[in-house]
Amino acid sequence: MNEYSIGLACGIIFGVLFLVIWFAFRKAKGIDPMEKFDERQIADRYKAYKSGFFALLIFVAADALLKMFGVSLFEEPVGECIAVFIAVGVFACRAVMSDAYFAPGKSMRNFILLYGVICFAQLVNTVRSFTDHELIHDGRLTIHCISPLCLILFLVIMIAVLIRARQLKYEEEE
Repeated sequence: MNEYSIGLACGIIFGVLFLVIWFAFRKAKGIDPMEKFDERQIADRYKAYKSGFFALLIFVAADALLKMFGVSLFEEPVGECIAVFIAVGVFACRAVMSDAYFAPGKSMRNFILLYGVICFAQLVNTVRSFTDHELIHDGRLTIHCISPLCLILFLVIMIAVLIRARQLKYEEEE
């Protein structure tokens, strides 16, 4: 196990611990994240989850089919990470465009700022991976492509939010 894999594992563990503590805090305060959404938004969120799940299944099936024919495009954990990123991206974009991503009255500005900071942090690691020529080895994507893929995911979601914010602004003006 190399230093990059250890750092990646530590980051995942930290993220999971952060989410567990955050959800425990919200539960202790009696905050239900779904109570702020109306019925239409909840239905649209479920449709977005369904779309993300089917995107995940399609990617996993395509990857398995390629592997059956001896074509391996990724090192072992990379394909699974890409599948999850695709599922999250499909869910988020569909939920954003159907106004089911944010609770009513929530500002998109803080979200955009947070995703901007995340994108900047991923950009730094992406540039390092590109300059060190670590992204592809023996014709397969390596674990080092996780940061660029994460950057792409967050950028796509942020762009979807910006597009939806612009659409809502135009709708308000009319």
